[in-house]
Amino acid sequence: MCRVCPGDHSVEVKLGDVHVEGSPFLVKAYDASRVKVTDINSGVVGKPVFFSINASQAGAGNLEIIVSVAGRNVPNYVQSEGNAKFRVNFKPQEEAPHSLSVRFNGEPVPGSPFTCKVVDVSQVVVSGSALKMSPVGRLAQLVIGTGGALELRTQCEVIVTSPSGLSVPARVTRKDKITAEFTPSEVGRHNVAVMLDGEPVKGSPFPCNIYDISKVKVSGLGPTKAGKPATFTVDASEAGEGTLELVVSTDQATVKAEVVACARGLYDVTFVPHTLTPHYVNITFNEEDVPGSPFLCEVMELGPQRHRGAPLPPLNVLGNTIKDVAVGDVAHFDIDMCGSQGHVHVDVVAPDGTMVPCLIKKSGGGLCRAEYRPQTVGPHSITQPVTKQPYTCHVFDPKQVKVIDMEEAFCNRATSFKVDTSSAGFGVLTANIRAAGTEVKTSIVDVDPGHIYQVVYKPKLAVPHRVDLKYNSMHVAGCPFEVSVKNPAGSQDVTATGLGLYQSRAGKVTTFVIETQGHPAKEFDVLITGPQGGAVPVKCYQQKDGNLLAEFTASTTGTYKIDVTHGARAVRGSPYYCQVFDSSKVRLDDVGPRSVTVNENIAFKVVRREAGFSELDVTVTSPLGQDLPLEVKSCPGDKDTDLIEFCPSLAGSYRFSITYGGEEVPGSPVTFTVEEAGLPKATGDGLSCGQVGIPAVFKVVSGANDPVPDEPTVRVDGPDSVCDVSVERENEGSYRVTYNPVEVGVYDIQILWGGHQISGSPFHPKIVDPAKVRVIGGWESFTDTEGRLELAVHTTKKISLDTLEAGPGQLTAECRGPTGSSVPVAVEPVSQSRVRLLVTPRVAGEHLLYLQYGGFPLPRSPLMGLAEGTQGASGPVRVVLTGRGLATARCFQEAEFNIDGSQA
Repeated sequence: MCRVCPGDHSVEVKLGDVHVEGSPFLVKAYDASRVKVTDINSGVVGKPVFFSINASQAGAGNLEIIVSVAGRNVPNYVQSEGNAKFRVNFKPQEEAPHSLSVRFNGEPVPGSPFTCKVVDVSQVVVSGSALKMSPVGRLAQLVIGTGGALELRTQCEVIVTSPSGLSVPARVTRKDKITAEFTPSEVGRHNVAVMLDGEPVKGSPFPCNIYDISKVKVSGLGPTKAGKPATFTVDASEAGEGTLELVVSTDQATVKAEVVACARGLYDVTFVPHTLTPHYVNITFNEEDVPGSPFLCEVMELGPQRHRGAPLPPLNVLGNTIKDVAVGDVAHFDIDMCGSQGHVHVDVVAPDGTMVPCLIKKSGGGLCRAEYRPQTVGPHSITQPVTKQPYTCHVFDPKQVKVIDMEEAFCNRATSFKVDTSSAGFGVLTANIRAAGTEVKTSIVDVDPGHIYQVVYKPKLAVPHRVDLKYNSMHVAGCPFEVSVKNPAGSQDVTATGLGLYQSRAGKVTTFVIETQGHPAKEFDVLITGPQGGAVPVKCYQQKDGNLLAEFTASTTGTYKIDVTHGARAVRGSPYYCQVFDSSKVRLDDVGPRSVTVNENIAFKVVRREAGFSELDVTVTSPLGQDLPLEVKSCPGDKDTDLIEFCPSLAGSYRFSITYGGEEVPGSPVTFTVEEAGLPKATGDGLSCGQVGIPAVFKVVSGANDPVPDEPTVRVDGPDSVCDVSVERENEGSYRVTYNPVEVGVYDIQILWGGHQISGSPFHPKIVDPAKVRVIGGWESFTDTEGRLELAVHTTKKISLDTLEAGPGQLTAECRGPTGSSVPVAVEPVSQSRVRLLVTPRVAGEHLLYLQYGGFPLPRSPLMGLAEGTQGASGPVRVVLTGRGLATARCFQEAEFNIDGSQA
């Protein structure tokens, strides 16, 4: 029987050329496989769900539509849209998958029954810090989830609105849970609206009170006399909503304090000291220490004697440890106890004569450390009451440095701006100006000594110049900033402009503009030559203003030559030389142990030999969140390696961030844990990284000065798991700790010894699984029958990889040619969880591709590759294309270009 098309058919039945009775017969043919059901999306309880049915190509027949859940039918409504097309809707009443059965003339249509997942937004549970309160400037997080909701591919939208009505960007991620994060910058009540598939969840919008602990101000707290009431003020009126807690204590006991609310957020605190010992005022806001807490209040005797009892011991303030400090930062200096075990007292006096609270801590080795937080600019006097020998600490404020009188900048003309430091205190101003990664010669003229400086520079390139001003090695407010540099005014010359003429990132599209001055596009040619002499494809697009936008992608690092011609003549400035860099090729060497002691040098190297030329930036953040001065030095005899050195003076975690060309390099940030000498410490790779299924190891060593008889208590938690931990004693005071990660993510390692957290704890290693790095299309689509990567000389091989399930790491790649020489390979980010490898062999033969994720090799690394091409070639094949036809062409008119293969 033959297959016919759906529709009405006439069937004639004859006997001896005579129609039998009823002939011709009308037959209606149908085809249920031609019914199309579309637009089935997940639904929300209580809201109509729509889907479409198109039976226009199926012929005549009856549609039967049944919507059911758990064996019970759900009413549905069908609306005809004409031409056998229908729109169906139903309203789900419970959270469960709904079955959609569609039959045509009793036969199921393709895909039937369909499944529609339904979520009940009223059952969605939203939790996290963003629902209650969160500090300004820090990441606020909320987690959205319930058993049913998490199974759906629902669209989740989080809208955060600040008190001023501005929208705060929120990033929504989804793995095992839906997580939303945002960073508030404004104090006050924020509204957090959570929508699933366009529907607000129960309780949305949620209020979130944002507070700023730095806005809590303490005033009037200074030296007082025993037996006399001491009153000071705490002003939290600008800090936002929160709970203020205050405790006054000595080393032995707490002291009763009365708190009187003078106004909203403004309090007067009064206490009476009864002993001649230092009193400490601990103030917290929303369970966080306010800046400067605990505050020191010195207590003096009522009589003429400053202290009752034995005289103060002779102490020695170590002047070489007194350094200039910025306003609001914690300053410190060391005191030699000279063998004394008595009370230590030091006076720190601000320029206006007020006493600055100073906290004394024992630091071992016969030394004490004095810490204070200055709040005013100017010289602070530091004295010890017995010796009376004064020391001076200059307090400055880089935020008070102002840039004024900024002149418009033109290429090849000297320009300048002025810097006002009159309110910033004593300091040294430095200026660094760069264009396309190259430093621009700069001079600083002292116009008004100590107050006004003029920074003079002469731009050589018509590209944005990056200006970085530092005061006493600390960034000035608003720095670095960019200054636009123009071509000289009134110039009618044809030229090219843009950063892409001078700097580019390997593997990324780079552009520049050809200013045509009204000339036709067909009169212009662009030729880009790579480091090895090969031509680089370039595209030109006509812009609305008549100029041309040139676009190219450099696959390797090095210097690229860009020739721009108008007719047979080079435009002004041509040829240009573009420096192409690749931040993924920067390598951190000789990092050494991540745990050091106070005043022990931290040093490591930044190797950029294969990364091309660009600007290296290294910043270090102290445990107090302050950006500290740092000097980057070149290694003697190696111009492509820089030495990073830093000497920490406080215990805690120091975070080094390294960027190259504005992009973070592999391995950055690097965190070092600094401990007081003689205290327990932990060292080893297992504290910073690891991979799933491979035991991670680190060591815990007791302090030499204060050994603890018990063994350390170690707990290792994964994102959703608890690891088995083995603690083995190696020798006296040294323990080897092993744990086996079972999932990717950022782990939490807590180490307690003697019931106290050791320095640096908790640690947060990043655990990855290189086996979860997935090649898009599979390796078999890029390899031959013998499993070798198929390559071709001077042809870029593109391989995309998905790192979504591999954990928090970075993919790095290295390729070696037949002689062991480096082969260009770039790692190009495509999306948040996807990268693309660009491998360009230069010679024929076997190549080895080394791939690592998070510092660990991928399962097939190194991968063997075979590059095909001319074996005897002495260099790259050079075929040069020139002519107008490469840049522009007109319909129905002949276009031409030249192919020069004379060097091939």
